[in-house]
Amino acid sequence: MGFKQSLVCPNCSYDVLTSGGPDMGFDITTNTFCCVACKILIDLEVEPREYNLSDGNTESSVLDELVEGQKCSKCKGSEFKLWDNEKMQCPKCGTKMNLGGTIMHWD
Repeated sequence: MGFKQSLVCPNCSYDVLTSGGPDMGFDITTNTFCCVACKILIDLEVEPREYNLSDGNTESSVLDELVEGQKCSKCKGSEFKLWDNEKMQCPKCGTKMNLGGTIMHWD
């Protein structure tokens, strides 16, 4: 089960409900991207990849390879860049975003 949380920019008040990085539900794997055209954060479906660890076990890793054909919900554009969930910078003004109070589980 995945989850979404609200992220709020203290500078420009941009507010978004997002996973804020790699996440996984029952049927899909997502990651958070920024639409290049309208500068909003959007969770998009990505292709999970498997890799072998040194002990021989197989793990899944979420990469930035998008499932084809996805569009921005706001501008319908299709050019995205992976959002850096470590820096948590606002896509509108570059200020570090804060966690809001809203949390939603999804599957």
